[in-house]
Amino acid sequence: MTAPLERATKEAAPVTLPAQADPLANLKSFCGVADAPESQEDTTDIPVCRSLADLTTPLPEKDNPAALFRNGWLRKGGGAFLVSTSGTGKSVWTVQAALLWAQGLPAFGIVPVRPLKIGIVQAEDDDEEMVKFRNNITDGLVEQAGLDLGQVEAAARSGVYLFNPVGKVGVAFIEYLGKILETFPELDLLIVNPLQSYFGGDISRNAEISRFLRGWLDPLMKPNKVGVLFVHHTNKPPNAKERTGWGADAFASYIGAGGAEIVNWARAVLALMPCENDSGLFRLTAAKRGQRLGWKDAAGERTDVRFIAHSKNRIFWRDATPEESATAQASAGGKKTPPDPQVDAERIAEILRERAQPLTDARSLAEQLFHRTRGRKAFELLKAKPEALGLSLVQARYKGCMFIGVRAQAESVANDYDAKMCKTTDTKG
Repeated sequence: MTAPLERATKEAAPVTLPAQADPLANLKSFCGVADAPESQEDTTDIPVCRSLADLTTPLPEKDNPAALFRNGWLRKGGGAFLVSTSGTGKSVWTVQAALLWAQGLPAFGIVPVRPLKIGIVQAEDDDEEMVKFRNNITDGLVEQAGLDLGQVEAAARSGVYLFNPVGKVGVAFIEYLGKILETFPELDLLIVNPLQSYFGGDISRNAEISRFLRGWLDPLMKPNKVGVLFVHHTNKPPNAKERTGWGADAFASYIGAGGAEIVNWARAVLALMPCENDSGLFRLTAAKRGQRLGWKDAAGERTDVRFIAHSKNRIFWRDATPEESATAQASAGGKKTPPDPQVDAERIAEILRERAQPLTDARSLAEQLFHRTRGRKAFELLKAKPEALGLSLVQARYKGCMFIGVRAQAESVANDYDAKMCKTTDTKG
């Protein structure tokens, strides 16, 4: 039998898209949705109906092949993001995490349910850099974390595999992932580093993001085929005056470059941001689904923040000491000021400018982000003066339901709502 690593080398030949009318024909075949012969009835769009009672209780995580990380932080079929600024060490973070997860060990407080088979799809680091990362991380895990050298080397050999799809973007990249999963069905998790290298479109356009993630990638991942962790870059940092709390507040999940659809699609989001007053110290914020990780602070209270640091003598991430964590936490706490409803309203408006919503949903969003009292204050300000924040209130015909967003989007959503409700009413009548 050919070893997985040997197969990985052999399959690295480029995959070319044949000239054809349907550029997604190969992708459809990978996803098992190839067009039926003309002589047969096309049943691909017939809805599959199950009652709520038909759903079976899942197996315990330790026995569930779809489970990847504890408490359902990420399962096969789901996607997550690690978002950070340029030059922080994202690639090293992913290699170090992969080597630990491949042994069934926690990495940065994220605990796998079992040893995982992991594929790293990356475009930024050549072989020389990857060897440097591997050797430095191995030394760090042995010397600083106390792991067995043979165990780490075994994980590198039979648990972590590398793929380098040079020149593959858009649908060609999705096809390449399909080939990976065809050839290596044993893979549990794909780490894609970074998203922009393979997206092949305008990352600011939600429609293009949705097509890539929901239309093309989801059929490869679901149901329960593989999990995907994307490495992603932040937007351009704000100026120093506006940088306080950037990537560490309730909107940490939205610091990644591009449209809000990225966060909407993701099951989990991590933000890795430098601590401004502590060189080499970084704040890891579980910005989405953080409660699933079970992190605790020094006082034993639930938290969605951990502090990690660059090792001083090698390329390696280490946990911050209790003293470093306390200092960083106190420094961040000292910068806090009483909440400003105007600032909070602007932050809510940022989301609404990306996607119009019913007014009731906007209120729920405000309360979710800022808790009830603070959120309601921001919402009332937003509702009273939407134009000042680049938004409009649009009333639907059906029962006068209100929608808020950029005017064109809000009108479109309101019209869709009216059409849906009228159709429902006609059907019932």
